[in-house]
Amino acid sequence: MTGPGLSYLTVLPPWNGKGGFTTDSVSSVAKLWGNPQDQVKSIHIAGTNGKGSVATFLSAILGAEGYSVGLTTSPHLSKLNERVVINGLPVDDEVIDASAEELRQITSTHGIELSFFEAITLIFFDICRNCQVDWMVVEVGLGGRLDATNIIKNPTACAITSISMDHAEILGSTTKLIAKEKAGIVKAGVPVVLGKISDDSRTEIERIAAEIGAPVCAYGREFNCSASNPEGFVYSDSGGSYLSVLPALRGAHQGVNAGVAAQLAKLIGISDSSISAGVSAAFWPGRLEVVNYQGREIVFDAGHNPAGIQTLVEFINTEYNQRVDLCFGVINTKDWRVMVDQLCLIAASWRLLKPQSGAAVSCSSIAEYLSSIGVSADIFEDDYQRCFSSFKESTDSTNSNVERSPKPPIVVVGSIYLIGAVRELVGAQNPPLWEQRHRHVSTQADRNEEKRGT
Repeated sequence: MTGPGLSYLTVLPPWNGKGGFTTDSVSSVAKLWGNPQDQVKSIHIAGTNGKGSVATFLSAILGAEGYSVGLTTSPHLSKLNERVVINGLPVDDEVIDASAEELRQITSTHGIELSFFEAITLIFFDICRNCQVDWMVVEVGLGGRLDATNIIKNPTACAITSISMDHAEILGSTTKLIAKEKAGIVKAGVPVVLGKISDDSRTEIERIAAEIGAPVCAYGREFNCSASNPEGFVYSDSGGSYLSVLPALRGAHQGVNAGVAAQLAKLIGISDSSISAGVSAAFWPGRLEVVNYQGREIVFDAGHNPAGIQTLVEFINTEYNQRVDLCFGVINTKDWRVMVDQLCLIAASWRLLKPQSGAAVSCSSIAEYLSSIGVSADIFEDDYQRCFSSFKESTDSTNSNVERSPKPPIVVVGSIYLIGAVRELVGAQNPPLWEQRHRHVSTQADRNEEKRGT
């Protein structure tokens, strides 16, 4: 990736933590840039887990309806372009570079410092404005109230998918405090859809929503999405709607996520056929994603907190019912010891890898903890190739005259910064996140051409 705009992005700090989180800087720059976040209809999605899946489902639903859609999620697996998706595809380097250079000039002229996340969020809004998409689907980065995405003044709808303990040092030490932070995206008069959330968290969100007159649709009350067979689900709501959905994404928890996306789509008038089509076609890499590699199944899962790991454990027990060869790496903002304890329930072997992040927990620290509970592990650090070669070596060393049992899956789990690198190593495919009914999106170049032709 080259260009002055892209070079500008590479030197920005990941988060602007000076004096705590605030939206002051990003709001100031957005105003100077004509508030692009308010030029396109938007749906805003927060939550501890599930928000990326819901955002992808909803984008696919809107695409199936024929709308042009911009989607932003974070973090990215391999390339920052994944944070700016238009009609199912990441935008090109040149598009990001042009927008980033314009942003750089604004911040330089006015002496405003941004974090990388603030910058890429503004760039997403600018590109959606320039492309004149019909909808923006915006995933919150962290929390909600002080997240850079929360400069959106009037989303059409919003959602909070789940509440569990994560980023407690920033968001609060209880789920009630975390719920309060995430409820910061709720706007006056704007409907908010809640996923499967505990009673105390839901009560806190509903209290905040009631104070500003935001109607609430809660999973298990106003709508549901229950299993109808081992694969499919039935969405239903208090208005008498029934709709079969078959999520393309694996795991029983995707029934809840599909239900939240369906409810959001219902609120904005999307047809049942587009809801079913979108849910069944969405692709979301690294989330219980199964790929074949040299005769082995690999399960990639960015289960980066205890709630996510619990979902993975349930999936492995249901789908495979055997212990797995585990590749694990995590960053230090996570409750990784609890995650390790959970993963011990499904691990036949441990291979420890270092995520591509300065905040990575050292492999030796994880190995020491495993040793303290009587579990051995092999350390590979960032030598991912050697790690995967070890699987082949262990197979080759097996006596070929002995009848072998089916090979267990390899599970790569933990930090997204690990998942993305290993996916590239094994050649995992990256199809569009959704199929767009109408592919063409008007760009600034298109509009200039139209003007020249008139």
